[in-house]
Amino acid sequence: MRALVTGATGFIGSALVSHLSVGGWFVRAATRDATRPVTCGERVVVGNISAKTEWSAALRDVDVVFHLAGLAHLLAKKENATAQYEELNAEATENLAAAAASAGVRRFVYLSSAKVAGEASTRPFRESDPPQPPDRYASSKLHGEQLVQETATRRSIEYSVVRPPLVYGPRVRGNFLSLLRIVDRGVPLPLGRIDNRRSYIAVDNLVDALKFAASRPQAANQIFFVSDDDDVSTPEL
Repeated sequence: MRALVTGATGFIGSALVSHLSVGGWFVRAATRDATRPVTCGERVVVGNISAKTEWSAALRDVDVVFHLAGLAHLLAKKENATAQYEELNAEATENLAAAAASAGVRRFVYLSSAKVAGEASTRPFRESDPPQPPDRYASSKLHGEQLVQETATRRSIEYSVVRPPLVYGPRVRGNFLSLLRIVDRGVPLPLGRIDNRRSYIAVDNLVDALKFAASRPQAANQIFFVSDDDDVSTPEL
């Protein structure tokens, strides 16, 4: 199997590139520039990903695209935040999916987010539930899913959408790293009376799920929630 991985130098992308390479896949790692370290596979520099990115060289002789790159956090509340999320998480995704179809790629795997389903529920979310994205980020990821599905139907390319919850593991950043640091400092957390359940997924388990989504016939044209299957409350975490 020959794969193109976007977001290849990130927390999840670097784990995926390593896992696929060890498993005998040919991996082409898409990066913004030549300075970002790629531990294995072939590098292809594509610049900043947008709705106008040229993908033909990167997609040459590729069977599967793993599209992990996207915009997750804007540090400032900018007036054009919605437009930025839309361009990077939706319009750029549509552009890559269309280019992949033109290049003869067999399957397009899109890393979305469990957040498209909503923030809270009285029962676990199911893939058949109507999406209720709570913010601009989640709305843009849902729009990305929809554009992938529309492109796949129009251009006859298979797709799989994977919706992970919070991901943890070596090199984790963001909120999970912040929580680890607070716990390390021994700061008392006012969480004792909370009785909730949240799903998480280890980065290695997510990588396995992405590989499944790319290679199994029964995963074609499907959407998946994925987790460790070990849901815990916030105090337990």
